[in-house]
Amino acid sequence: MESTNALVVSGLEVRRGALPVLHGVELRLDGPSLAILGRNGAGKTTLCSALIGLLPAGRGSIRFNGVELAGRKPHDIAGQGVSIVPQGRRVFPSLTVDEHLRLMQGRRPGPWTVERVYTVFPRLAERRRNFGNQLSGGEQQMLAIGRALLTNPRLLILDEPSEGLAPKIVDHLLEVLGGLHRDGTSVLIVEQNLRVGTSAAERVAIMSGGQIALVTSSRELWEDDGLQQRYLGVSAH
Repeated sequence: MESTNALVVSGLEVRRGALPVLHGVELRLDGPSLAILGRNGAGKTTLCSALIGLLPAGRGSIRFNGVELAGRKPHDIAGQGVSIVPQGRRVFPSLTVDEHLRLMQGRRPGPWTVERVYTVFPRLAERRRNFGNQLSGGEQQMLAIGRALLTNPRLLILDEPSEGLAPKIVDHLLEVLGGLHRDGTSVLIVEQNLRVGTSAAERVAIMSGGQIALVTSSRELWEDDGLQQRYLGVSAH
């Protein structure tokens, strides 16, 4: 039997137009968090899009909490408790911080409220009357995460959340994400940044060429320069 909030991806094949991108992806998240690391072009963002129904699965299965998601529309998948913080944040320039958050409030019952988002991200409370295009990159990312949390997700997917952010802001985001399991939320974080990925989750899956090439512990990957060079082309040491 699949555990609560288990995400199980089996034999997933996805195209972008005529171009095959994912080639039989096998992936399982059945704990509080999993990080997916990979170089540019590995297929990470395509996988995110497929998980939330923005790209159709040519073949394979995407099951969340025992429910098949492949073939469903994005709003149906969201109704299953799956939410995403997209790459690039995608905040609305003409809406204030408060308007962004109020639009999302009450979508699903749960512990997250606008007031709680302001408590977790006090900078957003200070900027609540500012428009989306008046925010810094870090503030926009806080807003994108707060907006997603207001759906009270059972699975939160984050696509490159540390991109362009100062280390201090990244550390705060990691602290917030690390506590989400207490609310019954599993986290799938997709990253290029080795430190962020290995800090955000105890288990790491590495994508290469549209497939999962390796699943290992974050500690093993962090301590093994050979693995880092082979699969990511970087070294942390």
